[in-house]
Formats: sequence, C-alpha cells, structure tokens
Amino acid sequence: MNEDEQRGHRGAMTRWSVRLAIILGVTLALCGAVLLVCRTYYAGQLQDELDSIGPEHSLAIADLVADYYPPIAATDNAAALWLDAAAVYGDAESPLATAEPPYSEAVWEQLRAHVATHDQVFDLIDRALQRPDCRFDVDYSNGIMADFTAVLSLRPLTQLLATRTALAVHDRKPEEATAGVEGLFRCAASCPDFPLVPFLSRLAFQRAALQQAEGVLALDLTASQLQRLESAVRSQQPNAMRALYAERALSSAHFGEVATMDGTRLLAWLGLLDADHAYCLAGFRSYLEVFDLPDPERIAAVAKVDDWQMSTIGAFPPKALSNLIIPSGAMILRSLLSVRALVAVTTAAIQTERTRVVTGVLAEQPVIEVLDPYTGEPLRFVRTSSHYTIYSVGADLGDDLGDRNTDVAITVPIK
Repeated sequence: MNEDEQRGHRGAMTRWSVRLAIILGVTLALCGAVLLVCRTYYAGQLQDELDSIGPEHSLAIADLVADYYPPIAATDNAAALWLDAAAVYGDAESPLATAEPPYSEAVWEQLRAHVATHDQVFDLIDRALQRPDCRFDVDYSNGIMADFTAVLSLRPLTQLLATRTALAVHDRKPEEATAGVEGLFRCAASCPDFPLVPFLSRLAFQRAALQQAEGVLALDLTASQLQRLESAVRSQQPNAMRALYAERALSSAHFGEVATMDGTRLLAWLGLLDADHAYCLAGFRSYLEVFDLPDPERIAAVAKVDDWQMSTIGAFPPKALSNLIIPSGAMILRSLLSVRALVAVTTAAIQTERTRVVTGVLAEQPVIEVLDPYTGEPLRFVRTSSHYTIYSVGADLGDDLGDRNTDVAITVPIK
C-alpha cells in the first residue's frame, strides 16, 4: 500500500471514528434524556400520590399512635397486667382450642379443671378489665416496626376467658356468662386496630366473643343483662380504614429503608423505585376509597381493585416491593364483613330477646331493623316450634334460610 493509499485509509478511519463518536454521543445523550424524562415522570407520579394524602391521613405512624393512644395515667394502664397474666399462663392452652362442639361431659370436666388451675391468671385479667381505659398497648418506641409479641399473647388469654364463659353458660349462670362476654369484648377492644396484623387479631377476638354471646342468649337473661350485652356488642364496629392507613405508612417506611441498600441503589437511580413506590401508594389509595364505601358496595368495588392489581403487577416498570406489600383487599373484606355480619345478627337477636322479656311474648315475625352488611337490607328471620334464627345471607349473597355453611346466623331457643 503506497503512501497515498495509507493516507486515504487513515482518513477514512478517522471519519468513521468521528461518526462513531458522534453516534455514540447522540445515543448516550438520548439515553440520558430518556432516563431524565423517566426519572422526572416517575418522581412526579410519586409526588402526586404523596400530595393526594391529606394531613388527616398522615404517613407518620407516630400521628396514628398519638391519635389512638392519648396519654393516660400509668396506674390506669392495663398493659402491664396483661403481660403478667401472659407470663403466668405461659405455654398453656385451653382444651377449648382443640375440642369440637357439642362437648362431651369429659370435655366439660377438662375445661373445669383447666379454669380451676389458673386462678392467678384470672385475677390479673380481671384486674386489667376493671381499669377504666383497659387496652393492650403496642410498643412503637423503637420506630415504625412495632413489637407485636404482646398482641399475640392476647390469643391464649382470650381463649382462657372464653373457656370460663362457656362453663358459665353450661352451668346456666346468667350473670357470670354475661360478665364473661363483656370481658371478651373488652379484651377485643383493647387490641389495636392498626396496622393489619393487630387488626386481623382484633377481628379474631371479636369473633370469639360473638360466638360466646350466642350461648349466653340461650339462658334466661334479665332486661338489664340483655341491655349490657347489647351495649357490649354495639361497641364492636370493626373498620379497616386505620389499618390501611397504617399499612400505607409502613410501606413508605419500607421504601425509604430499601432505597439506601446496596442491591437497590440502581433501581433508585433509574427512578424505578419511585415508580414502584407510586404504584404501591396508588394501590392503597384505591383500597381506602373502596373501604370508605357502604358495606354492600364494597364487594364489587374491591374485586375491581384486586383485578387491576393482578393485571398490572407483572407489567413494566417492575414491582420489586409493592407486590410483597400491597395486601389482598378481598381477604381483608371477607374477614371484616363476616365479623360485621356476626355483630349485626347478634345485635338483632339481643333486641328480639329484650322485646320478648318486656312483652312476655315472641312475635311470629319480629320487626328487624338491623341491616345485613352484605346486602344493605334488613336481616332475615325464620322460626320453628323450638327456636328462631336471625341470619345474614353471607358472602355468596344467596338466601339459604340460615344454613351456617353459607349464611351468617345466630339461633336462639324459644323460651
């Protein structure tokens, strides 16, 4: 290759190098511009979601705690007594937890022996229940990740209280049975209603109390005892809003912690973590809007949100955290409505019994004004020669005449 050819070759290579550099520079500039636009867009999405949260629905868990737990005198706080009771009870478990009704006489003797051997535990529980502001505090002092160990210790104590109440019903002691149900409801009310884990625990405690209330209504109660029962039941109106607000607060705290981790810094730099955070907040916003609706409207609305979540969870941008954080609205609603239906049928049954005690007769078709949370219509009533049943149609929305497999029902013997 002569000198002219070499110069021409070098010139061509230089021109190609310049073109390549220009192409590379333009490509990098375009990528940078796209990245900047995406980061700005995702940051804007996140800011819009944050801006949609009013001051009354703060993301700060501390605000929720301060609102729910106003300061009370240390001498009035029952938490220490609950903890002492849990420590004394230890790993014990009531036979009621495993026995299946109807109970044999042998099971009743086991229950009686179990109650008799835990006088100290009952003394601590009863002292706690007598406090004017009986509640079971959760320790939020270590930040947003609360210690729920104390809440979990409520379950065996609640089972123990239910055992004593069941024995009072079995032995036909109306006053002890009524007091037992009141104690169970106070125990349920003492459990926090946020975040989601304590809230679901609270629903479980309320369900246990309502189940015992049905047995108590089989006894010959006075008008005063029925009024006390009704007041206790009416105080139990579970609402998932605070639990969802707190879960949203927890989710934002999780995103804040994850953004500083080595493995997720690239996602944060690309703006994908902001996108995921915005998606997560949008999911909570949708559920909060649904749970603010009247009961019957929630069923269809929550299904739409769940469908939206399932159809978008795998789409770009990736949902690195939100798919692990956003709860199932349908699951929460099932638990919530089943307890609200139990509250409704129990309230209606108590009112029916109060009318019977006052008038001395049970109407063939009592007027029931309590509404079914599943339909928004009055609860339904059927009777036989020996008992009557008040029921909600349940989650399948079908009228099965009080069949407990599908309806939410309470049955009371006719006295």
